[in-house]
Amino acid sequence: QATAKSNDQENCVFQVKWEVDHLFTEFKGKPMCLVCLEPLSAMKDFNLSCHYNTLHKVKYEKYTEAARAALIADLKSKVHKQQNFLLPEPQPHRRLHSRRRMLLRLRAKAKEPLSDGEIVKRCAVETARAFGDANLVKNVDTVSLSRRTVTRRIFDINDHVEGKMKQVMHDCKYFSLALDERTDVMDVSQLLIFTRTVDRSVEVHEELLKMVSLHDTTKGTDIFNAVSSVALTWLDKLSAVVTDGAPAMQGRRTGFAGLLQQS
Repeated sequence: QATAKSNDQENCVFQVKWEVDHLFTEFKGKPMCLVCLEPLSAMKDFNLSCHYNTLHKVKYEKYTEAARAALIADLKSKVHKQQNFLLPEPQPHRRLHSRRRMLLRLRAKAKEPLSDGEIVKRCAVETARAFGDANLVKNVDTVSLSRRTVTRRIFDINDHVEGKMKQVMHDCKYFSLALDERTDVMDVSQLLIFTRTVDRSVEVHEELLKMVSLHDTTKGTDIFNAVSSVALTWLDKLSAVVTDGAPAMQGRRTGFAGLLQQS
């Protein structure tokens, strides 16, 4: 009885030696292969040994002692990195918020009127009802797409994106700007400010930093003031500027380029 009890305890507890012998680790109470990330249901040496001998022994048996320890450390590091990207399954209300944000983002990109949200919702409910899925009808019906809600959520998305961009600019080592001034359908000049950043890991990111409306004039001073209002904090890290070639952009004295050099 003592031997049987000892075997049962061994089958329920992960043995440290299995890392070296079979390249396994413990994950959520189960043994998981460090090579293929396959979990096994039982904590049994025989099962782990069969898995290793069948699938991985030919490739990894040459690693011994220090080399095997380094291999295990490398495999465990890769596993931990992958686990950090795995998020827990969102709760129902979180899934609904996620779907609503996705829908609002699509509507904003398509430039659809914010007042159409209720119509879109009714169409979605009727479509779900046509498929006979009562649970889906209930979930869709709980999504609020009123004009006030849509407006507030889109502003929230805008604030979130701006916060992310400020963090990117703050963390970057150097950045460059690309400027383009266009007139929209309402005859208002819009200055598009694009940025390309390089961080300390030498990773490059390209994004639209800001779109600034120029309601009065589009002189060099107007453009310079617009850029300064957006990127003044980080101008010491500015490495290059590309413009559309307009005189207001490239003028040596009163153009944006000249004013930037003088500053």
